[in-house]
Amino acid sequence: MDAETDALAWAKLLRRAYHLSIQEGSRPASILRPVIVDSWARCSAAGVDHAGTASVVLGPEEARRRFAAHALAPLLPVVETLLVSVAQHARQVAVLADRDGMVLWTGGRPDAVAGARRSRFLPGALWSEQGAGTNALGTSLVLDHPVQVFSAEHFKESMHGLSGAAAPVHDPATGAILGVVGLTGPLRAAHPHGYSVVLAAVQILETQLAHHVAQRDERLKVQYLQRVLGGCSTSSAVVNREGRVLLSRPQGWLGNQLDVRDGVPVSPPAGALRLEPLPHGEGHIVFRARGADTGLPVLRLEALGRERARVRVGDVELELSRRHSEVLAVLALHRDGLTHAELGEAVYGTATKGVTVRAEICRLRKALGPVLTASPYRLVADLRADFLEVERLLSRGCASAALAAYPGELLPGSHAPGLLPTRQRLAAAIEAAGSQPLTSALSRAFAGS
Repeated sequence: MDAETDALAWAKLLRRAYHLSIQEGSRPASILRPVIVDSWARCSAAGVDHAGTASVVLGPEEARRRFAAHALAPLLPVVETLLVSVAQHARQVAVLADRDGMVLWTGGRPDAVAGARRSRFLPGALWSEQGAGTNALGTSLVLDHPVQVFSAEHFKESMHGLSGAAAPVHDPATGAILGVVGLTGPLRAAHPHGYSVVLAAVQILETQLAHHVAQRDERLKVQYLQRVLGGCSTSSAVVNREGRVLLSRPQGWLGNQLDVRDGVPVSPPAGALRLEPLPHGEGHIVFRARGADTGLPVLRLEALGRERARVRVGDVELELSRRHSEVLAVLALHRDGLTHAELGEAVYGTATKGVTVRAEICRLRKALGPVLTASPYRLVADLRADFLEVERLLSRGCASAALAAYPGELLPGSHAPGLLPTRQRLAAAIEAAGSQPLTSALSRAFAGS
């Protein structure tokens, strides 16, 4: 319905179409929108009664508790600012419901809120499609899309005096539906701008949620760094409640994403990880359990004191070409992966073509198999590289062990720009370790590298 349409005349036409289709079983009239016809079909198939009203399944106190625990509760002031003033002016009611269609909060002029309660549009009422038939809240949740429902487009006759617009709100971290917000009121108060207002409100709410998630993730990083810098020799990472790996040490050992259930990581298998929950259920610090099998293939890389690296994956052992040695060593230093442009710059310098990198990667993948993936180029393996082990020993102040594990420079004949800083840093640290005990400053430098 647009601003030029006579609301009462249009409602009369819709009631006639509703009577023919729902009560007489005739073919849906052409004036009915497909989104409404499809919703009516779903309601009929689910056995929804077109008589009666929505069901109230929660009492006021229980509804308040459910709302207080909901992810959108902290954003209620934003909802009130965006929607309540519009609702008061338009004689409508602002509403927020969860992803099940359970109304958790309503706001607006007291007389409008009281009138909505008589239609069972109140906290604790179930306005899903199966609970209340075709309506803006429930149908938008089914479609995961904004919806406006006017008068006799509602499946239940008791709602034919209403008009509503609603849109789902999504979790910015996962894309999952958190709930739905909308405006509902008498059909005489219906206006197409209500639909636009709801859309704008949802965009602002999702922006606010994204900001909150970013703040939370930065807070988790700080908590993780405070924890591991206090002394931690095993592989570790910080994972948010959606399973995203925010930081890891060594970089990339856990990949970028874990499967989670109720905010708790469930992959790799629980026996491979030790979990330390962070406050308020926001995430976990994850440690590799001692002696645990990560489920990833072991890739052993020897590149110290060698012109050509030796690599072993499972039962396959190879001596790589010089270029492949550089590619693998660079990727070992960048566990989160590199684009073909980044890898090309690290191996060849700035003047290189993407096709050259892709050709080298293609040949290397034939030799190593699925441990080398693309988009980005990354090693998906339990990586055990001799130069990374020497760095780890140096970072822990184990000078004697580091000296014993260091047969020579990292690929000494290589001119790959991406390897020079690590080669020089290791050589300088080993030289210092051979002449005197490592200083705490040197240890800290390696711990943060």
